[in-house]
Amino acid sequence: MTDDVGGKSHKEDEVHCRALRSLVLELQATRELLVSSLNKVQDLELENRKVPLLEKKVTLLEKTRKSESSTSNQLRSILTHLRPLSTMDSGLYSTSDSDEQCSPRAQDKSIDACSDEELPVPAHSPTSDQGRPPRPPSSVKLGTKSSRSNTPFSDKSSGKRPQTPSSSGHYSAGSPSSKKSPSQSTTHKEIIRRHDEKNDISTDVQVLEAQRVRLTLLEEKIKEVLNMLRTLNSMNISSKTLGMLVLDSVERSIDPLSGEIQVFKFLNHLYNSARDYERLSTESQIHNALRAVEAHTQTLADIEAAQSSQRQLALDANHYQVPRRIGRGDPFATIDV
Repeated sequence: MTDDVGGKSHKEDEVHCRALRSLVLELQATRELLVSSLNKVQDLELENRKVPLLEKKVTLLEKTRKSESSTSNQLRSILTHLRPLSTMDSGLYSTSDSDEQCSPRAQDKSIDACSDEELPVPAHSPTSDQGRPPRPPSSVKLGTKSSRSNTPFSDKSSGKRPQTPSSSGHYSAGSPSSKKSPSQSTTHKEIIRRHDEKNDISTDVQVLEAQRVRLTLLEEKIKEVLNMLRTLNSMNISSKTLGMLVLDSVERSIDPLSGEIQVFKFLNHLYNSARDYERLSTESQIHNALRAVEAHTQTLADIEAAQSSQRQLALDANHYQVPRRIGRGDPFATIDV
């Protein structure tokens, strides 16, 4: 019976030791997984910080593109409204080029017609009532042209007439000496004024957008710090340790030039310090658990060794204390009556 009991207890101890060893291995694997997951979480947090900045940049670029497109559309519409005005103003001072492009022959014909009509008719001419006799077309025209080339009127008809505003085209819109109309100058000033206003508004919008981005980042960082502090509170962090973390973050976030505390820097340092403390606390807890398991395993092994030695001693003692059985042919055997 003692042998059976000793064998059963030995088997139970072996099973218990195997279970503890498997538990130690599982805890070690869990520790490695936790460390790798913490590293991955840190990498994800670093990447997550870049996402809001990229989103803000994208929205800012979209707003800038929309404002530029709307401004270009406004300028285009203004220019389309200005084109009819400019053509109307230029048409007031520009004349057709028919006067400049008329040929010398047409001018000579007009001069001949005028000269023929203005010639004095004698009072007692027999043909005055019935009109003039027909002249030869070629000879008469040539004669009149040659005879009248030295007259003052011929100088006027030779194409070298004095240029007038109506014929010279000096006030046309395309000439270099033309001047802008009052409507054009006012419209130009209005365009410049609107362009300046647009630049001022875009600058103000950029400043406000930068401030909004900064406030958003501060809000997100404050939320992260509060979540980390909540995690530390669940780990039963002491007030002294938390105060040391805060003071260290304050000292590291002071600007050396101005001597003021930078809020974003303070929150960043506090978050990093709290995260490092949480990681160290988790690792220390895992180490303590592993040490406790190892110590318990060693204790069980010592107990098992002691029990095995005791069983061995008991077996040896039983082997030497067993009495001899009486046989039939034993001469020294005695029979009690």
